[in-house]
This record gives sequence, C-alpha cells and structure tokens, in this order.
Amino acid sequence: MIIRSNSKDIALKLDALMIKHVPFVFSKTLNELAKQSQQAIVKDLQDKLTIRKNWLAESGKFGVRVRYSSKHSLQAHCL
Repeated sequence: MIIRSNSKDIALKLDALMIKHVPFVFSKTLNELAKQSQQAIVKDLQDKLTIRKNWLAESGKFGVRVRYSSKHSLQAHCL
C-alpha cells in the first residue's frame, strides 16, 4: 500500500486563500464595530440630551454617520 500526500500543494492553496480573504474579514469586522459604535454613541446622546425629532436616525443627514471600510482601505469612521 502506498499513501501519498499533497500537503505542500494544499498549504500553498490555503496561503493564497488566506491572503485573498483576510482583508475582507478585517473590513467586515471593522464595519460591524463601527456600526456598534454608532449605536452606542446614539444611545449615549439620547440618554444625556433631550432630542425631540428623529435627527439621530441612521439615514438622517444630521445623525451619527458611519463611513465603512473596504478590503482596500481598512479604516472605518463614525462621523
């Protein structure tokens, strides 16, 4: 019985896959963290201030906005 392994080929393919997908995973994580930060900022503002209209809504132009990251630009901002 002869057993052969192509573990070197598999390792090279996994390395290539990691290089391709790691930036995407980092970007997704940053975006989720930015979204959670946005929600925390809005909640804190609502707890401390009397806000009469819905200007803090995510879609509102005056609220806390998020500039999302991409796999090419790994920066997310809460504005």
